[in-house]
This record gives sequence, structure tokens and C-alpha cells, in this order.
Amino acid sequence: MRSAAQALSTILSRLRPRIRAHAGGSGGAALALGISLLLTACGTTAPIRSAVAGSSDIGTPVTIYVVRRSWHIDVGVAAEQVAAPLSTLRAQFPGVRYLLFGFGDRHYLEARNRGLPAMVAALWPGDGLLLVTAVTGTPAAAFGEQAVIELRLNATQARLAQERVLGSLSLRDGALQSDGAGPYEGSIYLRAAQRYSAFHTCTTWAAEVLQAAGLPVHSRGVLFAGQLWRQVRRIADDTASRQSATGRFAAVGADHGRR
Repeated sequence: MRSAAQALSTILSRLRPRIRAHAGGSGGAALALGISLLLTACGTTAPIRSAVAGSSDIGTPVTIYVVRRSWHIDVGVAAEQVAAPLSTLRAQFPGVRYLLFGFGDRHYLEARNRGLPAMVAALWPGDGLLLVTAVTGTPAAAFGEQAVIELRLNATQARLAQERVLGSLSLRDGALQSDGAGPYEGSIYLRAAQRYSAFHTCTTWAAEVLQAAGLPVHSRGVLFAGQLWRQVRRIADDTASRQSATGRFAAVGADHGRR
């Protein structure tokens, strides 16, 4: 207990400059805001393109979508590409084109009063939930182009990412377990096997999914959306640069061939 408290103190101390800037120096307000920053990272807003990654041609390429909703990160895929038992979600949301998955604290997400007591309780290890968001348009249309990064994976990478999502869930006889309707239309909570804490947030979880796909991201110590977003953006930018260079070389080769 003492070591966990010390670790939490370390996290909040690192947030202190940001906390004070927003809270105007008030100790109680600063503490509440610091905890809130950790938790709202895994609270979500309702729905309203970029580069690709992947280094192999194994199977048909699959696009996954990394979506930033303020402090929260979701990972999504085309609904037609999810396998059982995740494929049963298509029947629950007629017309769905994309399914987004995000992790959060069950106690906090389902609390009627999300005041300081609920915030503090959520920092300690507790039951997690997966929030599934069904998108009938495109992720970019729902959340804005600047909030979505597309990463192109090969079939093996996509399967590994999906297995990581599935491995996060609590299944009964191989079936998904619903924990009720989500916070907005077109969403549902699924019971998770993983536990949420201040050291394993929605962003940590999303990083683990991308890491399982073999993408060059790290998850340890990744607690906030910005930490993961910078890694994903770098992957997208590096991939775009490689593709551009490959295109230039191909053009030069074709030009020499004509000569």
C-alpha cells in the first residue's frame, strides 16, 4: 500500500506544474484536478486520415484507427473485419461501419456522482470496462480528421491486435459479457478481465494493443493520451516518409528505363 501511494505521489508531483496552472494554486482543487486528469483520460465524449504503417505484405492489409478524444484514446477497425466473438457486435448496431474500443475504470464510469471520492477510489486497482463505440460514418467524420490517425497493418498484425483486445475481455462460455448501455447512443460497455489503476489507464491499454501488433510503441509509463499520440504520429510520419522515398526511387527508375 505504501509503495503504491508513493508511486501515485510521484505521478501527481510530475503533474504539479500543469495542475497549478489550471487550479490557480489551490491545494484541494489542484489535487482534484490532478486525479481528474488521470481519470478523464479514460472518460469519453460522444462521436460527432493520415498515414499508414506496416512492413509486410502478409495477407490483405487492414487499417486500424487510433482516435484521440481529448484525454482518451480509442483503437478501432472496420466492423466487417472483426472476428468472433467481437463480430456479434455487428448485430447489436445495425448499419455500423467501424467499431472503436477503449478501456476505463468500471467504478468511475458507472458512478452517478463522479466527485473526488469516486476519483480517488478509481486510482487504486479495480474492475475495468471496455467501451465499444459503433460508428456509422467514418472515424474522421465522427471525431475530426485531426483526431484520427490511420495505420495500415498486415493481416497477421491486425489479428494480433484484435486478439489483444479480446484478451482484455471477460468472456463467459466464449461470449462477450455486456455491462449495459454506454454513455451515449451507439455505445455499450463490455466487462473486462483486466483491471484499471492509475498505472494502467486507457492510454496504457491502447498502447498495449498497438504493441501487440508489432508496432514500435512502448506502453510502460504511458498514462496520458499525449504520450501515446506522439508515438503514433511518429509512426505515421515515418511511414509516409518511407513511402514518399519509395515513390521517388520508382519514378527515377522508370525514367532511366525510358532512356
